[in-house]
Amino acid sequence: MKSLRCLAVVPIYEAMTGNICVYYGLKGEAVKQPFTVQTQMRRFFREHRIDEKEYQKKARRVLGIKKSLPLGFTSDCIFMPVKVRVPIARSDGAYAYVRYEAIQDISDNQILLTTGEPLDCLQSRRSLAESLARAGTIQAVLCSEEARAMAERELLRMKMQQAKKVLDDLTKYG
Repeated sequence: MKSLRCLAVVPIYEAMTGNICVYYGLKGEAVKQPFTVQTQMRRFFREHRIDEKEYQKKARRVLGIKKSLPLGFTSDCIFMPVKVRVPIARSDGAYAYVRYEAIQDISDNQILLTTGEPLDCLQSRRSLAESLARAGTIQAVLCSEEARAMAERELLRMKMQQAKKVLDDLTKYG
């Protein structure tokens, strides 16, 4: 999955092309993608087979905010929004999405990724800390959901084994 190998998706302007994004990989490689950050994040939702609208409803309810939601695909694949530029046109994206686990350090107007790559932003340290806390909340919710789903699968497996044993006994003695 491409999202699992991604550390950040950053919007940039390119002459004669317009609004595109740069995809930062696990090894620090930066690859230009010919589409917007929003399109890339939608691709990640499709990759994980998650309904984007339903996720946003749930995240809004959990966090109590409407905008700048962290995007959580799995408990170890959460992207938080970081404002990196002032939009020129109305539909231009101002936010990059940085993987929660890929952040090594934050300071005023800069994030240091685990690869050592600095990412300049337009947010204060306090604002970045709030975004990190929101991403941590989403991670905790996703962890608990994954644990619940795993427990439900285990319970179902055990019930199926019991039913199979009963059927085997019935056919054996019946």
